[in-house]
Amino acid sequence: MSSECEYGRFRLGTGDDVPRPHRPRSIASEDHLARRIAYERERHGWSYAGLAQRLTAVGCAIDGSALYKIEKGSPRRRISVDELVALSDVFGVPVAELLVPPELHAERRVLEALEEYRRLASQMTELDARISAIVAEVSDLLSQHPDAERIVREVFPEEVPVPVPTFGGLVKTYRMEEHGGEHQAQT
Repeated sequence: MSSECEYGRFRLGTGDDVPRPHRPRSIASEDHLARRIAYERERHGWSYAGLAQRLTAVGCAIDGSALYKIEKGSPRRRISVDELVALSDVFGVPVAELLVPPELHAERRVLEALEEYRRLASQMTELDARISAIVAEVSDLLSQHPDAERIVREVFPEEVPVPVPTFGGLVKTYRMEEHGGEHQAQT
């Protein structure tokens, strides 16, 4: 009497069945890694020899032709764990991230960049509201006390390289100009 059981796709039991505990080798993962190495090398603007020198400097001696075979060989040259760790170090990318295909990495970076943009845009909106409130307050004060405009001249003695609040149209920018030793307001 034989006992049998199914385990994943492999049939385990007695008789002629041979258990296969190891997953088959994934060529796709190696292709992803090879493409990612090419992506990172090109992104840094390094030649095969340049990357080989950097890997050798961190203790992983490898030749530029070996890197070419990793990226473009048919079949591709396999990568040792030591080489993978050294590549991670040289590129400044975690090992797990090197295993991500370049197109997925690009999608992640786009999402991260858009999140950063959203965060900064939100901060800009908040800052713009605060600046608008300050401009309104200063404009009101200047309309009630025109002699206080000299303070604006002292704070902005030269043209400011960024947009300057107009303070109710009274002052747009200030430039240092020789007109009787006074600053000339440009409105």
